[in-house]
Amino acid sequence: MNWNDITLRKWNEIESIYKKKYDDEILQTADIISVVFGISDPMELSPTEFSKYVEQLSFLKNPIPEKKLCNSYNINGTLYNFKGNLYEISMGALMDWRRYSTEENINYAQCLSVFLIPDGHKYDDGYDMDKTIADIESLPIGDVLKLFNFFRAALQLSMDILLNYFNKLLKKTKLTKDQKETIKSKIKEAQEILDLTSFHTPSAIAK
Repeated sequence: MNWNDITLRKWNEIESIYKKKYDDEILQTADIISVVFGISDPMELSPTEFSKYVEQLSFLKNPIPEKKLCNSYNINGTLYNFKGNLYEISMGALMDWRRYSTEENINYAQCLSVFLIPDGHKYDDGYDMDKTIADIESLPIGDVLKLFNFFRAALQLSMDILLNYFNKLLKKTKLTKDQKETIKSKIKEAQEILDLTSFHTPSAIAK
């Protein structure tokens, strides 16, 4: 058992367990064992068996390994293409990303659904979005974080360039009052997007 065995779905469940209050740490550990290993009731295990599963959870104390970014991912028999090119992504997709990534508890599956598209389709062109979300939840958490942070970094760089261009335009170009207000409005919009693009790593599992 290692981080490659922890899907986004399992990761979400584990984080929820760590946010809950337990009267006994053993009960918390039992819930984690249930999620990671698919055991319905770990409390029915013998002390020896329980201890063996606890030992196998030791990898959770280690950092999530960096994964390689791929152009496509075969998930549950469906080919998904990574379409994170900011020159090609639609404004609708970008606004959905903005909405999903500003939630208090980021919904990674929804965020990735913006640029992880079933082969032969464009974003949200009528394919089964619920299935896409469910498939993305089957990805290992390492792949999820790689995709999420790569897209955020690309968006941040793009917004940095755009902000720099607008600011130089304001300083060096003779513009009317209305033109200046328009550019200032664009700068504000770009800054709002830029504020969402810092790297994100989920809270540590090990306490």
